[in-house]
Amino acid sequence: MKIKLNQRQQSALSRVLSKYQVPFQANPSFIDMREMSKNYASGVIPWSDINDLLDVMLGPPPAKRNSIDPTADPDYTVSLEWRTFSSFGILSQIQRDMIPNHVYNIELNFDSKKISVILAMEDPVTGLVCPFDGHHTARELDRQGWSKAPVAILRAPEDMIKRDPYQARAYLMRVAGEAFLSINLTLKKPVAGYDQFTIKVSFGDPDAVAIDNILSSNSSQAKRIAKNPGDISHFPFLWGSYNLQDANFNKSRYLDMALKFHRMTWPNEQVYGATLIGLANFFHKCEKANVPINQHFVTDLGMALKKSYRLSKFTHEGYKKAYETAHPYGSAGDELIVTCGFVHTYNKHVGNVKLYTPELQFQVK
Repeated sequence: MKIKLNQRQQSALSRVLSKYQVPFQANPSFIDMREMSKNYASGVIPWSDINDLLDVMLGPPPAKRNSIDPTADPDYTVSLEWRTFSSFGILSQIQRDMIPNHVYNIELNFDSKKISVILAMEDPVTGLVCPFDGHHTARELDRQGWSKAPVAILRAPEDMIKRDPYQARAYLMRVAGEAFLSINLTLKKPVAGYDQFTIKVSFGDPDAVAIDNILSSNSSQAKRIAKNPGDISHFPFLWGSYNLQDANFNKSRYLDMALKFHRMTWPNEQVYGATLIGLANFFHKCEKANVPINQHFVTDLGMALKKSYRLSKFTHEGYKKAYETAHPYGSAGDELIVTCGFVHTYNKHVGNVKLYTPELQFQVK
């Protein structure tokens, strides 16, 4: 269900936002906390300031803030603890499988400072802690030699356990199962490519910083939604272009070449991901085939594209239509289609240099 603000709420939200010197986007779909944080010298947003925005958009909270101490409630059923692995057990009704490959992938990238808290229920029958989320993490902690794991433990009320521990187990399994589905299917928001990229830039990931520098040097910028010239929002193709390696196994060269070409040839357009990675692949394959990519080569290709397809968007769409016409039942992806399209455009309109043989054959404008 999506919230729509009425006129009164919109006016109230505008009043709250007006107190900030640095403007930022705030609506029921998205609060841009990166921009919001620029209003604070420390860069840290006080908790209460987000509350003010939420209360305007969602209405008053269902309970008065700071009125309940859950740890003081004898019927409160969740606690955060470090528990030994000897106190763990498995209830197959709430943890139906074990994937060794998943454990292996965690092991390959294990970092003791980057672990998730395990979610579990305490079985009223045996007293064992039974995970319903984070089982694979717990297995890897055990393999890493840890004697304990951090666990958020769900418990049944004591009076329910005393009446019938098996009934209490059934109750907890239902709650745990609903929690698992809520976490993994209903409420978990996947991390979008833009957020992954900007977070990596923020904490200094070398590859993300390198990409960000290439974008800046070519008057381009990463955006959640591309609208303006130089904006790019297709992150799988951005990373794919960056990860292509030259003869010395260095990355970044072909992203820089492709982006430079894109901005020079279509300076008033956003950066279309399929066109970008098609260019990066094209330059990469040309160099592997010992094709000299000099300024004349680049200029000739750019002029041919501006005459035949005019815009980057039309280039991608034109190549795809040409491929589908030639191969009605073909299944090649956009990345390969566009890469081959550049070969055909160069051969048709320039042809000064012999290129490599493309994987797909079709007629271009």
